[in-house]
Amino acid sequence: MLGDARRNIAVGGALDALEQRLDGPVARAVTHLLAPWHGRAKPAPPSTRRVPVPPDAAASAPEVAAWVEEALRSGALETAAQAAMRLTAAPEELSRATPAALARVIEALLMGGQHDRARELSRAHMPRLAATTAGQSSLELLDLGASDWLPDGTPHWLRLSRRIAAGALSAEDLARIVVDKLLVCLKAPDVHLLFFSAIVQRDGAAATRFLSRYLAAYGSPACELRPGKTSNVLRSLTFAAPPTPRWTGKSVSVLVATRNSAATIEYAIESLLAQSYGKLEILVGDDASDDETLPVLQDRFGHEPRVRLFRSSRQQGSYNLRNALARRALGEYVTFHDADDLALPDRIARQVAQLARPGVMACVGNFARVTADGRFVFFKDQKATRLCPVSLMLERRTFGAIGPFRSAKVGADLELYAALCARFGPRGVSRLRAPLMFGLSAPGSATRSSGSEALQDGYRSPARRAYSELVFAQGHSPRRSLPASEMDERLRATGNFIDSAELLEVG
Repeated sequence: MLGDARRNIAVGGALDALEQRLDGPVARAVTHLLAPWHGRAKPAPPSTRRVPVPPDAAASAPEVAAWVEEALRSGALETAAQAAMRLTAAPEELSRATPAALARVIEALLMGGQHDRARELSRAHMPRLAATTAGQSSLELLDLGASDWLPDGTPHWLRLSRRIAAGALSAEDLARIVVDKLLVCLKAPDVHLLFFSAIVQRDGAAATRFLSRYLAAYGSPACELRPGKTSNVLRSLTFAAPPTPRWTGKSVSVLVATRNSAATIEYAIESLLAQSYGKLEILVGDDASDDETLPVLQDRFGHEPRVRLFRSSRQQGSYNLRNALARRALGEYVTFHDADDLALPDRIARQVAQLARPGVMACVGNFARVTADGRFVFFKDQKATRLCPVSLMLERRTFGAIGPFRSAKVGADLELYAALCARFGPRGVSRLRAPLMFGLSAPGSATRSSGSEALQDGYRSPARRAYSELVFAQGHSPRRSLPASEMDERLRATGNFIDSAELLEVG
């Protein structure tokens, strides 16, 4: 009774009422029934997408807008952004394009970093944009007064997440918005991440109840936050102790490339050592760090039998480093992990189980990005979960046959993923819907660093857009359609190439 009273004082009336409904027998039963559905695998996207022939100079604005919409679906991000810029010279003609095509034009402008042009065009067509979910997302990203509700009657999760980040929406206010939409919460587990974001700095216990509900929706273990202030919420996040780790089955090599990650590398490696699947080795390669990353690794993991430490003779980029680590790996399976990611305790076990299914040759999962102060990042598709390319797991011999990674600074995992889909088909590459890890969204991370941005509004980085187009514009794996030397030259032309270097084992 005393605990319930304290809880009521801590979380407040509206939030407490929602929590009682979420913890009620009906909601718990529905969550239990939906967990296998949320966590199930789905086939990889088709590898036969082709970019349509670009419109000629005489094409009308609606025709160009329709082409931009199709080009974005096909992965031709750079050309789509350029075509969208062409349309800014005829904004009135765009009034004849469909609302969906218009929304895609705005999206392409945002991807190209042309916010002023996108804002000008959006102001001229606000009513039509507001009629589509994609248009509402663009209006929100441009700060043009989007609604809290989408045209289909569901909450505008992207807008609500941004209002929370700005301090304009409390957890109690959010509870009042969704309290009558309990089924929406149960069918869209990401909503629990919004509540975590809204309350984590005020009430860690309440925040972790919401995060545990999110995890329960996928059948993953509950979590806790260590008490006290932290500069990075991922350092304070712990999970319920898994059952005795499984030491049978195929061995797994986890390859971790790290550079200047002294502040995050410990929890990243510890989350791998805490896996419910114990038969693994962890190969960590330090890419000529300028900070204390290597001393931290040696001090904390130098005597850990499942961890092997390496260093680059000079900086060579994460993909070259992963290739070098793969040549030293002993596991039957290989997978990857970033130095600021936190693996959920069932990550490896879920993927090994998926690879045991007939015909499955590779497996990836989802992840969610969170800022150091505990705000989960939502994107223009109204979700916080994204495809997690670094989670790719496959047999080491398959990686040797289809890989290795291209010597790129950013984006090489996308090319390898496309090559696997082309080789084995959508059924041969499995994508788990369940989140496998939480990734840190910080100014220094690869997705937010200047020149390599992959943000809420898309691939702002020209190098990422150009590489995506190289991968998908052919309609199949570029490894079989372009000579390696030509691919490398195209990457060099966009400043997205880095030479490999020697890898040394640290004793």
